[in-house]
Amino acid sequence: MPVVRRAVLGAVLAHRRHRDPIGKGDAAEAKWFEQGRYACHQNGPGELNSLIADDGAALVTYPEYHTPNTLTALQESVDSGGRLAYLGGNGFYWRIATSAEIPDVVEVRRAEGGIRAWAAEPGEYFQALDGGYGGLWRRNGRPPQILCGVGFSAQGLFEGSYYRRMPGAADPRAAWIFEGIDDEILGDFGLSRGGATGFELDSADFELGTPLDALILARSEAIRAITSWCPRNC
Repeated sequence: MPVVRRAVLGAVLAHRRHRDPIGKGDAAEAKWFEQGRYACHQNGPGELNSLIADDGAALVTYPEYHTPNTLTALQESVDSGGRLAYLGGNGFYWRIATSAEIPDVVEVRRAEGGIRAWAAEPGEYFQALDGGYGGLWRRNGRPPQILCGVGFSAQGLFEGSYYRRMPGAADPRAAWIFEGIDDEILGDFGLSRGGATGFELDSADFELGTPLDALILARSEAIRAITSWCPRNC
């Protein structure tokens, strides 16, 4: 039985005012792995440091906050031939810090830019727990496009929409992904407000690290309102 290790960090957060907890998506994806006869282990941030030997990893729902160690472990796993399924959105956005001395504490400093609920003041950009520079991973020289091909680019209302299949889906390299699926419209249903896309949107950007040979398989449509755009230098 193939082993898929679920790397979960930040996925326990919930949008309570929408009464739509993110945890439902994690549970649904775990069930999907079980139905496909994959051994599935749920990992927290402390366990990601030994990811390299695994057959694959799936990051679900909301992998927004990562430490240098967890991001490096994922990157080294991919670079050494491991497989990574990034099934969430707004991933690898903020650099966070932890400490073995106070393991239940996570430090976030929202330095300089980015879409955020609050902004750190000048002089508060460096993290106390590890001394590193806080803020976006992109501003720390590690855009998410380098690891998984896409990165956060816009935020809308908490509504769901769908994807439309793109020409890249016809490439023979993608045949295994669409085996048994002939639909042009994908994901126009689901737990999160009735669609597979929406709220926080990622995009490919070849200047930020999306591989030049990457396939764009599908693109979201009918997002009714974008409340915040995240330009390249945010």
